[in-house]
Amino acid sequence: ARMVVLLTGVIGWPLAAQVWDNTGNGKLSGTYYFRQVIFTSTDEVAVYGNIVFSGSGTYTLTGTQAIDCNQSSGCSAINTSSGTYTVSASGYGAISGPVTGSPVYGLVGANGIFVGSTTEAALNDLFIAAPVSGQSTGTLQGSYSLAYLYPGAQVPYDALLQMTSNGSGAIGTVGVSAYGESSTPTTQSISGVKYYVSNNAFVVTFPTSSTAVVSGQEYLYSTPDGSFVFGGSPTDFDMIVGVRTGSSGSGFGGWY
Repeated sequence: ARMVVLLTGVIGWPLAAQVWDNTGNGKLSGTYYFRQVIFTSTDEVAVYGNIVFSGSGTYTLTGTQAIDCNQSSGCSAINTSSGTYTVSASGYGAISGPVTGSPVYGLVGANGIFVGSTTEAALNDLFIAAPVSGQSTGTLQGSYSLAYLYPGAQVPYDALLQMTSNGSGAIGTVGVSAYGESSTPTTQSISGVKYYVSNNAFVVTFPTSSTAVVSGQEYLYSTPDGSFVFGGSPTDFDMIVGVRTGSSGSGFGGWY
């Protein structure tokens, strides 16, 4: 009986009076590149471009675009948008979704990266944003390990990519291990990969091929130091996420 009384008291607590901690709003401030990939049972959409955070809970989107909507006729290009966000002191927060309107819940890391997803809606998505701060050709330099996702309606697959950039526009050969319907990976070695910088972003060009796992242009965005990269095709709904690898240890430590 005492347990019932206790639970009744807990359930009756005035939840509406609770306010999300917004003391970390300043963790998102300035111009960021972002990409959001959304897919449901009928549609696939990718949105990318610039998002400007005010540092006090509002944002604006400029130059963004919605790509591919499969069988839907209601998906049009997005040129400008605005919304709100709230970030707690710990870095955990939410951004009002620029496409679906549903909140994107995620975390702001120590290097300014925001990673999140729309957890309370009937869709699958990934949203990533990182600060824009004078990225140049030399920012993309060193060896990188990348995860690649292509949630296509026909044959969805993912892959692991290994690449090394010389910091001056050449990547050379990219090693690929792709996983689709089979548990046995498809391995490829894609040569002749190059990149250049446009508006603080990297345009990586893979040779056009009907058999290669990754083909054509991929836009990559990065943290200011180039240690974290993400992006995807400007005309498709894939997603690439990667980190620069080093030889001085894993660097794991602290809260995750």
